[in-house]
Amino acid sequence: MNMDFAIQQGYSTMNNAEAGPSTGTNTIEKKNRKKRAAKLQSPDPPKKLKISREVDIFFSKYLRKPIFQEYTLFVDIEGFPVSYENYLNSFKARGEIGDEVMNSFIQVLNYESKMSSEVKPSVKKYCFTSYFTNKLLVPPELFDPVSCIREFDRIN
Repeated sequence: MNMDFAIQQGYSTMNNAEAGPSTGTNTIEKKNRKKRAAKLQSPDPPKKLKISREVDIFFSKYLRKPIFQEYTLFVDIEGFPVSYENYLNSFKARGEIGDEVMNSFIQVLNYESKMSSEVKPSVKKYCFTSYFTNKLLVPPELFDPVSCIREFDRIN
């Protein structure tokens, strides 16, 4: 750049005094300041809950995992038992719904449809359990009608 041209236009090749230096007392003070930060909060002390003896017995009998034992029965709907572990797994995202959980849900659905059919006799819905469908899916020469009587009695 030509110096004569810069002076004629009013430009200066040096830093203006008005802009101030990039270092100085103000800048050093700003760098040394403590930054704002969130205060560390200590966690609240844990609360102790008093539970009744009945709740403790229920928890230890049905929910707590027994040591060296299998889970006890959690739900029994019309002869279809469900363990707590299988019942809990059925509600998880992408959880497996086993036959025992599905059969208990089918019994609840059948009971509700039976109650609604008393109000509206023209509407009848009935779902078969997985055990019954497995009996029906066998080849005709191996089919045993005596084993299906219980399920048919339940329908009527």
